[in-house]
Amino acid sequence: MKKIITAVLLVAFAAAAAYAQNVGVLDYEKVQDTPLFQSIAADLKAVDADFTREIELRTGNVYLTENEILELIGEAAKNPNSERAKALQEDNKKREKEFDSLSQINPPSDEQKTRIDELSNMKKKSEANLGNVRQSMVKKMDQIIMEKQNAFDAKIAEVCKAVAAEKKLTVVVMKSAVIFGVTVITQQVLDKLQSSL
Repeated sequence: MKKIITAVLLVAFAAAAAYAQNVGVLDYEKVQDTPLFQSIAADLKAVDADFTREIELRTGNVYLTENEILELIGEAAKNPNSERAKALQEDNKKREKEFDSLSQINPPSDEQKTRIDELSNMKKKSEANLGNVRQSMVKKMDQIIMEKQNAFDAKIAEVCKAVAAEKKLTVVVMKSAVIFGVTVITQQVLDKLQSSL
């Protein structure tokens, strides 16, 4: 009985060893150190910086109309210290001070009540728009990340297929999924990826 079990195990190990000769391994962490991946990361960082700048401008300028906010965002993207950007931010500060001082008057005149309502509504619309813009930005950022990741993964898959064909491998798996007995192809993938840029 022991001889049969030993024989079966030997055949199983021989089959596994033969199969392992057709399995390649890719170290994905090393692939992430490539210029292609770094370029994608830099693109995402730039998009995030644009989104952050817009959120900060919207948050700090709630007494501007939506058109004024859009103008400020455009100006700040070109030159944050432009005269127009400064003027819009100054308008916001003036309106905020005006709202604060009018809110202190007791009782306010009808004209003052009207202006308080105008400024209050302006702030409420800005805050509502801020919430909508945040949601929109999160969705857009998720979409951009997914598109970039899918494009990167497709490129890696393309290069892995080429290396696998050259080495006559039937399967390529991630390094984290394998303990031993496979052909490591990470360097060949990195070389081919570099030459395809």
